[in-house]
Formats: sequence, structure tokens, C-alpha cells
Amino acid sequence: MKKQSISKQDYKTWLFNLKQSIGNARLHTSFQVNANMLFVYWFIGNQIIQKVEKEKWGSGVIKQLAHDLQKAFPDTKGFSERNLKYMRQFAGIYSDLLIGQEPLAQLENRTKKRIQPSSNSTSPIGQEPLAQLQNSEKLFTQKPLSQISWSHHVALMDKIKNNA
Repeated sequence: MKKQSISKQDYKTWLFNLKQSIGNARLHTSFQVNANMLFVYWFIGNQIIQKVEKEKWGSGVIKQLAHDLQKAFPDTKGFSERNLKYMRQFAGIYSDLLIGQEPLAQLENRTKKRIQPSSNSTSPIGQEPLAQLQNSEKLFTQKPLSQISWSHHVALMDKIKNNA
């Protein structure tokens, strides 16, 4: 069989389309990572609110939690005492815009099931519980909220605090 040569224009068009697909995939991935991180930060903040306000834990719990989370996740930034306070503020500001406990409870139940999978289980073993949760539940009811980076949320919260 004789090989067919490709024209320079066909190749350039093909390359452009591939690069565009890669760029779109990267952008989509960054939005998903940001949405997941915001949900986790909101959940941590919500838990702090519950423990401090509803269960009457002292405010020193934030300092202790920061220390313990930094120790448990030494390669992960974002668990400073200051950032945990922002998480608490974030959860308070957006308390009615986010779906709270129920999806996370579903995630925890799925995680427990995943530890002891049954032989007739139909759920994919390799898929992370959070990915399964995302496939069936929307973490944010307001999509634009999830597309704002954490640093921009912090800047907005600082403006709210300073102008209040």
C-alpha cells in the first residue's frame, strides 16, 4: 500500500483542533478541581460552625484543627488557622447556596461500602467516591460560585469584612 501524504494545511488544522481539545480539557479539569476544593472548604467551615456554635466548643478548636490537619496532610497547603477561619466565614456566607450534609453523608456511605466490596457489586471499583458523588449530585446549586477561585472568594470576604 502506498502511503498518502498529508498537506501542510490539513496538518495545521488537525494540530489546531488537537491543541484546542487539550486546552478545553485542561480548563474543564481546573473548574472541577476548584469546585471540589470549594466544596471541601465549605464543608470544613460548616463543621467548624456546627462544633463551635451548636456544640459550644471553644474557638481554640480552630487552632488545634489547623495544627492537626497540617500534620495529617503535610504536602497540602490551605489548612492554616487563618484559612480555616475563612472556611468558616465562607460556609456562613454561602450557607443556603450549597448542598450540605446529605451529599457528604452519601460520600461517606459509599466510602464504607467501597472498603468491603461485595462480589456482585456493580459500582466501578476504580472510581473515587467523590467522582461517583459528582456524577449523581451537584455540589453547588450556583455554578458561577464554583468557578470563582478560593483566593478570589477570600478577597471578596475581606472586602465584606472591611466594609461591614
